[in-house]
Formats: sequence, structure tokens, C-alpha cells
Amino acid sequence: MSFVAKTPEEEIKIFEQFYDYIKDFSDTALYHWTEYEVKKMKNLAGKNPQDAAKLKALCSICYDLKVSVNKQFYLPAPSFSLKAAAPAFGFNWRQDDCGAMDSMVYFTNWLKTGNQDLLNKVLMYNEDDCKAMLVLENKLKEADVLDLKK
Repeated sequence: MSFVAKTPEEEIKIFEQFYDYIKDFSDTALYHWTEYEVKKMKNLAGKNPQDAAKLKALCSICYDLKVSVNKQFYLPAPSFSLKAAAPAFGFNWRQDDCGAMDSMVYFTNWLKTGNQDLLNKVLMYNEDDCKAMLVLENKLKEADVLDLKK
């Protein structure tokens, strides 16, 4: 399932839909790599007091896998981006021509042109990011070093 906002005004609706989609917060962890997503939700909570409780609930189940991986493993990678770390654990993206910055450009161009191929590239990139997180979660569990307690 994809959650896509076409305008900044739709962004809060996407988070509301995602909140409703989760259903069981007691058995859910939202993995991310760096704090971008959490900062975004906190910023939206400040601008949308009617949804602040939902956004704070989402933030409360967020877990930065970058912190765990960085703490537990030395990676032979030129940087510590997700795109550099995940291949060290055997994961590779399906697209060679789409990174984080590229996906932002594709998304912006999709908004301007409506070209569905551009959005499909972004969705595939984001799906692969999620799959990379799953691979990293499994590797951390195998090493018995994933601690979701905050």
C-alpha cells in the first residue's frame, strides 16, 4: 500500500490514513534511517494540533536503525547512508538511477507532469528502502543486538 500526497495540505491526511492503517501500535515499530521522518511528523504536529496525538503516537513507535547498525557493526562503506549500508548486508536496490535526491526530483516532476512512470520510480525506490530496513532488522535480530526499548 502506498500513501501519496500531491500537495502539502494532503500531507496530514496521509499521516491520518497511515495511523488508521497501523491499527495495533503495541506490536509495531516504524523503522527509519536518520531523524528526517520523525522531525517531519513533529513539525506537522505543531501545525496541526487536531492531529498532534496521532502524530506523537507514530513518533513513539519510530526506531532509527542507523543508530543500531552504527553501534553494532563496522561497515566497509564510503558513507553511512542506508544506500551504502544495506549492500554490506546483501541488499541492493532494483534501480541504479534513483537515490533519495533523485526520487525527490522525480516526485516534483510527477507533480508537474502527471507522468505515472516518474511516480512509479519513486514508489519502487521507497519500497526498496523499506525492504532494506527489513533486511537490516533481520540482521540485527540474527546478531541478537536489536533492542527496540527506548
